[in-house]
Amino acid sequence: MEYLLFSVIVLTVVSIYIGLKMGFAKRIDQIIMVFLCFALFHFCYRLSYDLFALPRYIDTAFPFGLAYSPLFYFALKISYGKTLSVKKDFWHLVPFCLALIVTFFLFSSPNFRAQYYRSYIIALYTAIPLSFLGYMLFALFRHNSTRQSVLYNNVYRVFGASIIILLCMGLFFLVSTFTRIIPQQLSSKILPVAFIYLAIAGQVLSIFHYQIKTLTKTTFPKNAIIPEKAVEETTATRYQKSLVSDDMLDTYETKLEKLIQQKMYRDPDLSLEEVARKIGAPRHHITQMFNIRKGKSFNQYINSHRIAHACSLLRANPQWGTIDELAYECGFNSKASFNRNFKNIVGKTPSEYRNDVR
Repeated sequence: MEYLLFSVIVLTVVSIYIGLKMGFAKRIDQIIMVFLCFALFHFCYRLSYDLFALPRYIDTAFPFGLAYSPLFYFALKISYGKTLSVKKDFWHLVPFCLALIVTFFLFSSPNFRAQYYRSYIIALYTAIPLSFLGYMLFALFRHNSTRQSVLYNNVYRVFGASIIILLCMGLFFLVSTFTRIIPQQLSSKILPVAFIYLAIAGQVLSIFHYQIKTLTKTTFPKNAIIPEKAVEETTATRYQKSLVSDDMLDTYETKLEKLIQQKMYRDPDLSLEEVARKIGAPRHHITQMFNIRKGKSFNQYINSHRIAHACSLLRANPQWGTIDELAYECGFNSKASFNRNFKNIVGKTPSEYRNDVR
């Protein structure tokens, strides 16, 4: 167990370091950082218990489980483009705060511990699975009923393991509490404890993968804008060698419109090669189609739809997320690229446009 905890602590520290280097442009990154710091404290807390052979109540009484579910909820709420509010959202942390106060008295008062420890443990390990199961059902309900966004889908990929973890851990704690495995036998059974920490470690690993993928996209963006002069020279040379018939261009254009209706432009990884593959045509044919039928290059055409989508979101909800989150939702890999294209197409910055539609 000590080796497992130490390994996960190292991974968590590395993830925190990467998170600090990435910055906090998106609010989801802030929630991830809070989760990582809390998980690091959790692992260090448990490792100290094992290394120093602390009393059993030190391990079982701290209400870690009541904090993970609200953090998961906060991440999902951000993915809907909503803003976290202290007044509206703090109550999700009330059970954790109340349990934390009781834990303080358990640690500091032997008389209080002798009188209320057993009742507190039963209440705690009944509340934890109910919390897990409740938030898990909420997440599944929102996933089926809410219009999905790029940010929402990315949050689901990062925290998707949490849904299964919350379900499994909730059922485990619920059964364990009423079969008296907890608290009497939890400290002596390595399998349940290992399952809990492996589950949390899996979430940390998922976040680490998300961070590496985000850094890779930022360093090597696939939708970088190609200078228009270079595009014109390249396509002009190619057209002299090969021309596509009007009927074929009609077919390509019809397929492209279907892809636009599916909002393919919201994919930050979208490339000309990917569009050609989905249409089922050579890359240079699609390049000709964009320039002849649309009068734009691939990047100009896709970015125009991305900006139109951004304007639509801001008109529908001027409070929609941050500019960084709006950029990523519409398919841009960076705020700078989003601002530049928005200014070129709309004639004002996203912030100025937001203020105008409020």
